[in-house]
Amino acid sequence: MLNRKTGGYPYAHFPQGEDPQSVYFPDAVIGPFIDAAKNSLPDFFRAQREEQFSHREMSARRFSLEESKALIIEAFSSYDPQLGDKAKEILKTAQYKNGDADLKAEESFRHVAHDDSDPHQGRGNPYLRSDYKLDIAEGQRWVISPVAPGQSSLMRCLPASSPQRDYGDGFYDPANPQPHAAIEYEFDGTIDAVVHMAHEMGHMIADDYGLDAGHTFQDNPVHMQETQAYLGQHILYAHLKRHSDASIAQVAYEHFTLTMTNNICSLMDRDRLHSRPLGLLSAMAVLDKVQDQDLFAKRHVSERMWGRMGPADINQVLASAGVERPDDMKKLAQIEVQKLHQHLQGLVKDVSAPTPSAVRRGQDFSAGLA
Repeated sequence: MLNRKTGGYPYAHFPQGEDPQSVYFPDAVIGPFIDAAKNSLPDFFRAQREEQFSHREMSARRFSLEESKALIIEAFSSYDPQLGDKAKEILKTAQYKNGDADLKAEESFRHVAHDDSDPHQGRGNPYLRSDYKLDIAEGQRWVISPVAPGQSSLMRCLPASSPQRDYGDGFYDPANPQPHAAIEYEFDGTIDAVVHMAHEMGHMIADDYGLDAGHTFQDNPVHMQETQAYLGQHILYAHLKRHSDASIAQVAYEHFTLTMTNNICSLMDRDRLHSRPLGLLSAMAVLDKVQDQDLFAKRHVSERMWGRMGPADINQVLASAGVERPDDMKKLAQIEVQKLHQHLQGLVKDVSAPTPSAVRRGQDFSAGLA
């Protein structure tokens, strides 16, 4: 097993009183990723990422809710048919809450330009107020509303039988009295909506598997929560970047690039590295490690990640994928960061490239990840 030492990387926004070994990634995982990023990524990506990437307008490709569901089921099934069946089960109640009226709104939003000037930023977000209540029918797992592209203010999965959660600074998640996890979602028809639907499903799968194993969300190590969600997200990325529809492959490639650029740069921010970057990188590393293995091996590692055999921390998940020694982790981190470096270099060289070359780069890179 990797060293479980956890000191030196505080993250102020986790709930007080949590077991540090549950909350924080171990140094044996943190160190190799940070070292690899410092050695492999030029200063350009750390200093200029916002100007170069974050404000680039992504493809205007729009997705319907039904197309998004189909793509996720397709992606999860291609990884593991059993996981595809689980996705079908979860998504069978993923419908707009206002039926035909919402479907008409979705259609009208398809031709609206992307606008991310969110009117519900920060404290103005009504979904994060202490008096907000979850409104969901018995037996339903989703609350979905259509919004214009860029206007989504709500993407979250609430664990089964969970109380209201106070994150401090006036931000709350509502209680979920249902005996199963529930997802609240504002669907804006962009690739972001598709990707984050898979992300939230990663949370829901973990919650379901934990319940099946006789545990609750409170038994799940805190540092694993986003890692589990990112596994679902990376399974979708890997599939979409190789998609036969060039418009889907391109926009998936762009979204992956933006996400990885911003998060790998956040490794240098000790206040943020435990919340998203390490979960994102660890999930990608685990998936890449098992992608070419047989179905039994892939299923074993992914179910270990999602807690089907009971709660597991990142060390235990990595060990199930064959990463047991510090040298194994160092090598894996170097490989993952170098792949990202090559990928990002390809985008920088041709930021204004025509669509076909961007798609080809995306397909070539995704093939290298397989």
